[in-house]
Amino acid sequence: MNIENKKNIENIIVYDFDETIYDGDVTLDFYKYCFKKYPKTRKYLIFQVWALIKYILGLNKWTEFKENILGYFKYLNNIDLILESFWVEHKTKIKSWYLKKDHSKDVIISASPQFLLERICYDYLGVKLVIGTLADKKSGKISGPNCYGTQKVKRLNQEIKNYKILEFYSDSLSDDPLAKISQKSYIVKNNDLINWNDYKLPVLNKLKTLFFSRDFVLFILIGLINTFNGVVLALTFNYFNFGKFISFGLGYIISNLIAYLLNSTIIFKQKISVIIYLKFFVSYIPNFLIQLAIVFLMCNVLNLEAIVAYLTAAIIGVPVTFLCVKLLAFNKNNKKNNNNKISDLYSFREL
Repeated sequence: MNIENKKNIENIIVYDFDETIYDGDVTLDFYKYCFKKYPKTRKYLIFQVWALIKYILGLNKWTEFKENILGYFKYLNNIDLILESFWVEHKTKIKSWYLKKDHSKDVIISASPQFLLERICYDYLGVKLVIGTLADKKSGKISGPNCYGTQKVKRLNQEIKNYKILEFYSDSLSDDPLAKISQKSYIVKNNDLINWNDYKLPVLNKLKTLFFSRDFVLFILIGLINTFNGVVLALTFNYFNFGKFISFGLGYIISNLIAYLLNSTIIFKQKISVIIYLKFFVSYIPNFLIQLAIVFLMCNVLNLEAIVAYLTAAIIGVPVTFLCVKLLAFNKNNKKNNNNKISDLYSFREL
């Protein structure tokens, strides 16, 4: 880099917005605000639910899903005035630790729609630059990729040619691409600032991320099919006097094969393979042992009906099975397709 370019380097401080400098999720807060004060937006709820179902089933891409969620904008006659009144009520949610800072070098980068942030960031906070997902405020239609993860770095590179990030703040490890190019980086939890490299994701958060994912929802749907198959097959074999345990085992094995075919093609997108099926089958062993113990307890100790035992065993075994399948059978594929986050479903922050 020549001397002239060095002189042109801008020193900036970069912040995520939601749950970082803002106590909450602005996209969700704005949605709730409009839903409460502008009844017309409620007409769109059924379309949003349908959009979520289509996304979970893999019928919609992420951008299409996001546009459908934001489509209620078309029911807002003057969104600029609505935004103004929204921020009058919600500016108090800007965190106190951030308000105490100088904002002349601040760049806000968020997955939230950019226009939702501009008024509060420019007019109230006086930040240098706001970068967010480009969504049309009249229709919700999105231009370009979602401003999330590596896209934040790309958008920043488009806006500022030569820069040095002195400090970076975010509440999410998904912002690691920005943290890696910053001199100092911090994870923000409530009002606490933690050095990026010192932060360890709590076990509860890991479980929330895992079990509120699109993959897990699909896994449950397939599990319901699998449960139905297993119970029906087990009852059928039991009807022909194979014995409760043999009937359960045969029903389990056959429904397991069906479950592999569905998981492989719908959730994990892998070609059918004998090797992967064997791994899949092995990953079900802990679940099988747990379910077998439940069937034994409920049938032999509690003397409950076989159908009650089979259903209870199947339901309790779902989370155990998902963990084993994800780690043992489809682990390599999951690393390549890790964009289906829990945050996709339990939070608007990635929207």
